Amino acid sequence: MQTEDKIRYAKFAMVFTAVLVFAILAGLLGIRASNGYDSTSQGTTDTSGSSQDTSSDSAQYQASESTQGTASGASSATSPDTALQSTVPPLVIPTPWPTPAPPLFPAGLSLLAAENQAEIAPHLEAVIFNARFLFTPTYENSGQIVHPHVLFFEEKFMGFHYIMAMTPYPFSNNRYRNPSILGSQDGVIWQVPEGTVNPVVDIPVDGGGYYSEPFIFCSGDTLELWFRHTLAVGEDGQRLPRNSHNRVYRSISNDLQSWSDLEIMLDCPDAMDHFMSKVVMYNNGTYRLWYTNFSSRLYFIQSHDLENWSVPERVRADLGGLGIWHHDIVFTGEQYEALLTGVDWGNSPEFRLFHTVSYTGLDLGVGREIIIQDISPELEAMTVHKSTFVKIDGVYQMYFAVFGLNNAWRLFYFEIAEENLHMLFADTQ
Repeated sequence: MQTEDKIRYAKFAMVFTAVLVFAILAGLLGIRASNGYDSTSQGTTDTSGSSQDTSSDSAQYQASESTQGTASGASSATSPDTALQSTVPPLVIPTPWPTPAPPLFPAGLSLLAAENQAEIAPHLEAVIFNARFLFTPTYENSGQIVHPHVLFFEEKFMGFHYIMAMTPYPFSNNRYRNPSILGSQDGVIWQVPEGTVNPVVDIPVDGGGYYSEPFIFCSGDTLELWFRHTLAVGEDGQRLPRNSHNRVYRSISNDLQSWSDLEIMLDCPDAMDHFMSKVVMYNNGTYRLWYTNFSSRLYFIQSHDLENWSVPERVRADLGGLGIWHHDIVFTGEQYEALLTGVDWGNSPEFRLFHTVSYTGLDLGVGREIIIQDISPELEAMTVHKSTFVKIDGVYQMYFAVFGLNNAWRLFYFEIAEENLHMLFADTQ
């Protein structure tokens, strides 16, 4: 072969090789693109090969953060106390927690949405529907809440069928325990209502004082938000003994955006008679209030003018010798039903959950215990604190505020039909 021919051959080989390599690379990139590879839309894959989708989680958090910004026309309630401010430094959390969890069983089926239910087998797993931990956006971005109370509207209120009052409680930090509002269409997917700025009330800065235990209800067309303030500093500016003085405040709203200045509903400087966990009902001009105190007893009072209250009546509830710490009481048409958190302080506090039924609301009778660990294996290491529920068309939607895993707080949800409620109770399993 002549020298010139060799040179032409070498040039041709180089060009051919370059084209071949380019084609191979283009083919590989095309395959990856057709498979939808995108680090922003797929979850990260661990060494075991499993993948976790985080795109929807991130979107929810971004949406919640943008919604909780300053809203035009929105206003927070101000307190009659002087030692208050309207802002608090944000809690620094490296990554959002907790991430929304998928339904545990059966595969996200909602009992409320199902038209025809198959024959139900006689074991608890078969009668629990839509069980899951819920995503609850909070203003400090922890997603951890405590003391939830859920209100249902057959006709939507400000675009929602469900309104929740709660307080964030990231890793049990009282600093962020300030009343906040969420809305939902189905009781499962929660969001900050448009125009609402959480927390909806000013924040106490009395050096250790904190808010807790919000309760939301309707009086006519108005929403009333009641909650407790544990004071750390007295009116004389002196430090108070821990848990020695508390108040119950009220703020009202017609639109979930603007909230009235706080009014003192109840004031109690006696530590043992604190108005702690509370349920308030309004009917025909009368406010009826159930509350617990530090003696772990349940009491009932009522008022026609919010200034003069009746003498407290002890409410009977037999929880097998346990005291009552938190409660939710709902009038379900013909009777009162309650979820009660029983407590045995002992050497190490023990909390247990009970359901009761009453026709008067003053004698709740004998509680039937619900073993939360039997509802879901996800609750095995959890402790129940405060529960709430709504009952719609013979279906209970239940919400348990629980803690335990990494000392964090989460909200657990499930649905169960009225005819199967008895299967939750320890004495029937």
